[in-house]
Amino acid sequence: MRPAKRNASLRGRSLPEAVRVADHDSQPGPERNAEAITRSGVSARAGVILLGLSLALWVPLPMILFLSLSTGVKATLGGGLVVAAEIAFWLGAVLAGPEAARRTRSWIRKALPKRQPSSR
Repeated sequence: MRPAKRNASLRGRSLPEAVRVADHDSQPGPERNAEAITRSGVSARAGVILLGLSLALWVPLPMILFLSLSTGVKATLGGGLVVAAEIAFWLGAVLAGPEAARRTRSWIRKALPKRQPSSR
């Protein structure tokens, strides 16, 4: 559907003008992709939240050992937490996408102190 629309907008134009218009049409603009950007922003936030949830699910895992439950219940509870954390992690990674991963990586790099090169 899109190529037909693009071809229709190029009819009657000189070659340099048609190339310029076609190149401009291929560039994503805020007016064209506002809905797609909003949708991806929401899914990226949900992905980051799921990634945080996956980290939070690992915290109570060592505490299960000290509960006064039977060994079978502890194993089931621990296994369930591990499975839930993995599902949350991978679903969050898919929803967050590569752009959110790049943003998160840049935040981490800014937060960590810069390492000095070792003099050997």
